[in-house]
Amino acid sequence: MSDELEHLKRKARPDDIESLRRLDRALQRTGWHVEGKTFREWISEYIQYPLNRYLDAPPPAEHLIASGLAAVPALVETLRTKRLSTESQHDIRIRGHCVLTLANIHPLPTCAVSALLETLRVPSTMLRRLTLRALAQFPLRPTPLAVDELLSCLALRHEPYVRAEAAGVLSRFGAPLPPEIRREALKRLTDPDSRVRRNVLRLLARLPAPDPEVRTALEEHVILDDANRLEAIRALLAFDEPRALKFLQDELLGVEKDERDNRRALVCLRALQLVEALGARAMPTLPALRRISHRASVAGFLYTAIDSIARDQLSAKSPAPSPEQLRDERAVRLLEAPTALRPDEPPDRALSRWAAGFLPYGRELCVRIALAAARHVANLWETEYSLYGSPRDALHLLAEWLDDPNDTSARRAVERADIIPSQLCAPSAFSASWCTTFATLCVATEEQLKEWTRGVQPLESAEGGFLGSAVLSACRALGSRSVITLALGSAEEAPRLSQEEAAREVRKAIVDEVLPWICGTWDPVKDVLERRRQWLAPPPAPAPGSTGRYPP
Repeated sequence: MSDELEHLKRKARPDDIESLRRLDRALQRTGWHVEGKTFREWISEYIQYPLNRYLDAPPPAEHLIASGLAAVPALVETLRTKRLSTESQHDIRIRGHCVLTLANIHPLPTCAVSALLETLRVPSTMLRRLTLRALAQFPLRPTPLAVDELLSCLALRHEPYVRAEAAGVLSRFGAPLPPEIRREALKRLTDPDSRVRRNVLRLLARLPAPDPEVRTALEEHVILDDANRLEAIRALLAFDEPRALKFLQDELLGVEKDERDNRRALVCLRALQLVEALGARAMPTLPALRRISHRASVAGFLYTAIDSIARDQLSAKSPAPSPEQLRDERAVRLLEAPTALRPDEPPDRALSRWAAGFLPYGRELCVRIALAAARHVANLWETEYSLYGSPRDALHLLAEWLDDPNDTSARRAVERADIIPSQLCAPSAFSASWCTTFATLCVATEEQLKEWTRGVQPLESAEGGFLGSAVLSACRALGSRSVITLALGSAEEAPRLSQEEAAREVRKAIVDEVLPWICGTWDPVKDVLERRRQWLAPPPAPAPGSTGRYPP
């Protein structure tokens, strides 16, 4: 029977429920238990644990999550049972924990998507929200079942949170989108809840262009919807980019009317973040960026936006590294994928150990690696708390240290990033703030650290001191997980990426920024800084005009 089990485990596929059911039946025949109980016995204990908004599975779920795909048939069977308890509250409680358990099994059991969609029919706002958040993690296709259930949620009149979550899931559908989704999305542009309209705009942005009706609706929305104007501009980019960029310039220049108006300042900062995301596509906004360059309140965001445009232009023009350049020992190590010491080692720890391997190559390389990781997640702090300082300020000072290494610039960078974030921050923002702090500490010696800081120590869970801590914190930020202590503020924040995806994305950001410098094709720090200075330099003073008279 052990040979049969091994064969069935190898044949188990996350997208094939029948292969998982065969494995489940074989386990039941052998009397297989997890910590003395079957999967269904552990599921029966879910009734003891109330649901919460924090996407936390109850303690019994740990055993099912650890068992992986083998536990999926029992969970799906439970969700499809018509009645789980005589009390409605207990029925919803068990279903909710089953949903959370499925969302935490890796690899994601895509064969359970239909059971999750059917769970949306249960009349419970909490259960629907949990299920929609779980579905947002799965790759979804616009099947008739998925379209019908999600559009039904989008039409729930008295559940704005459910409508918003449903619109968010619809915006993640793979193309092509059915025409009924387009029709319903256009209707929902008038929804009274701004969160619903925001996610509907993201959905409309995925429709194929040209589409005159959608273009007109989006242009009207830019003018009418103050709460979602930037999201409407972002959507309009796909249908009329010149017009959208004109609207974006107007948002940037709004800060000129009254810099002390927090609302106008926040709109400008959000617009600068959109410029950063567009990169070279936002080149037409450069005149507007120059006009607000003297505004101290937006300096950090402004420099980042301009750097993004410059980085895209320089990267497009730079040559690819030659085979000879890629033989550099540092380039070889950089392109090697991190390896886990054991199967259950978290990917972020493996990546921090990979980064620690560059410590013998000198401080400049380590600072560049930490800077690349911190840059990639700095916007997670800015998105949450734009008016309360930006980690970009410290990262710009770190770039200036790389351009001209000296103790004065190093101290300025360390002191600017010496911020202890509140535990009331969202987990992503909390970790992003610490990532910036750890990155700047890579420039200081042990003696300087004692003089410049309040005794900040690197993470015990990361190898490589402050370098490894910066890399690990970046991974945690992308995964909406906290470092050091529990972040309490927005504990219900849904995970942005899985642990594997977060580690992969941070490593890619490091390679993209550090490899060109190692190979000598271009410098993503110094060359960008030079281009920014050129663009923001004041124009030369005009030569004095002739008066037609001889000088005295």
